[in-house]
Amino acid sequence: MQPGNLVKIIRTGIGVPAGTLALITDFFPASREAHRGFEIWEVQLLSGRTRRYLKRDLEIIENESW
Repeated sequence: MQPGNLVKIIRTGIGVPAGTLALITDFFPASREAHRGFEIWEVQLLSGRTRRYLKRDLEIIENESW
């Protein structure tokens, strides 16, 4: 995953249903030793809002899916 990838959100959130498409805009590595291994990605929803999700909650949309 990297900024610029199109992703599908696979975890339902408040106001964001599963299956929502978004664009990755930024990456935040875990800041504490206890949270090592977690990757936090900021995504921009089609509505323009930004949210942060863990890598396990996102699925990259590949070109062949179109």
